[in-house]
Amino acid sequence: MTVRLFSEAVSRLPLYATLPCIMLGGRLNCIVAGLLNILLAVLSLKSPHLMKLYDSLCRKLAEKSRISFHGYVVKAVDCEGMVVFHPQYEFSITRVLLGFLKPGYVFIDVGAHQGRYTLLAVEKVGPKGLVIALEPVPETFQTLIENIRANKVTNIIALPLVAWSTSATLEFTVPPSRSVATAKKLSHFSGLPLEGRKIRVKAIDLDTLVLKILKVWKVDVVKIDAEGAEVEILEGLSRVLEMYKPSLIIEVRQQTKRKVLNLLKRLKYKVSYIEGNTLVALPP
Repeated sequence: MTVRLFSEAVSRLPLYATLPCIMLGGRLNCIVAGLLNILLAVLSLKSPHLMKLYDSLCRKLAEKSRISFHGYVVKAVDCEGMVVFHPQYEFSITRVLLGFLKPGYVFIDVGAHQGRYTLLAVEKVGPKGLVIALEPVPETFQTLIENIRANKVTNIIALPLVAWSTSATLEFTVPPSRSVATAKKLSHFSGLPLEGRKIRVKAIDLDTLVLKILKVWKVDVVKIDAEGAEVEILEGLSRVLEMYKPSLIIEVRQQTKRKVLNLLKRLKYKVSYIEGNTLVALPP
């Protein structure tokens, strides 16, 4: 396990070291963030006190750092979130998504996080297109909003909601020092379970959101990164899938993979895999 932890942590160091930081001291902040992510993330799994220290330092560093990202100036919610804005982060997924999007398209970003794909999509769909971004974690959603406003982007609808199979109020777990949340069980990359604070979030099925509330005229592309909730999200998106037949990019967990594939097969989607556990599903 020690070798695995060390290998996983070190693999991200080049990303931190080459992040395009634009503020005085930004490069040093990014390198320190990478080192913190390596040294303290592992130790803090066994110590609540170290976890609190790690969380505080990571958020302070991220708050002081600004990153140049495809012409935007953005910030991250914590050290782990900083690397998301590296040009090489999820490179294959980025390339596929940008290849799907065209001017005037409508894109739904489920699990928008701090706005990597939201901002990239806005640039591609142009002023006649629309991006709908859903992010339920309060701190992460606030960072998403700040990144949108700081760059004066107007054709984004950002909502602090969870996409689900139905409208409900759900209890989510937010692990310390992580900018994600889930109603499912999460694990650290070491395999150890992650605990965290509980939050209650509003959930909605995308059929209701798209067809009844926002009354969107079409949906062209949907990206889903929802920490194991992909089955529930697709179940709540069934009418949109049948009506508009959007292209899909979905990060799947091992425990949900079979159900996701069966659901897409019933809808006659053609599935292929790209980076990691992420699949691309094309409509018939």
